[in-house]
Amino acid sequence: MARAFVDFAQHRYDVSQERVRQVEQQEADTRQVNEQLRDELQELAALKLRYSILVETTTDAYARLLQYTVSVERCPLSERGLPRVVWSSLCRPTKVCRSYSAWRSVPRACKITRDKPLPAAKSPCPPHPLTQDLLNVCDERDRLHQELKELQPRLDTAES
Repeated sequence: MARAFVDFAQHRYDVSQERVRQVEQQEADTRQVNEQLRDELQELAALKLRYSILVETTTDAYARLLQYTVSVERCPLSERGLPRVVWSSLCRPTKVCRSYSAWRSVPRACKITRDKPLPAAKSPCPPHPLTQDLLNVCDERDRLHQELKELQPRLDTAES
């Protein structure tokens, strides 16, 4: 009888030890998953910060481009050849490489995209640096926005 009691006690001890090991393993797995989620949340926060900076940069570049376009369109008609452009403190002065008549011949309703470049006759020089900056920032913003869309479902499931 004593032997049966000792065997039963040993069995209960083994079962308890196995349960303790299982719980410890679950806690270790949970800690690992929590660390992964914390890392992903930090990456998401950094991505959101970069995206917001790009949105602000895009807005600023667009405002400077608009200001440049308006200043070129308001150039006095009395000046022929290369018009002088009055710049605000935001933009550095530069020479305009198109003649005034070339600027007038460009339709103002068209958007500047790489899909539909202006014909060679209407674009005698490469795009203005502000235009190129705007296009580059828009591409970067779209790329980061796409990354954000791809990460969002994983983070939503991780948070719930």
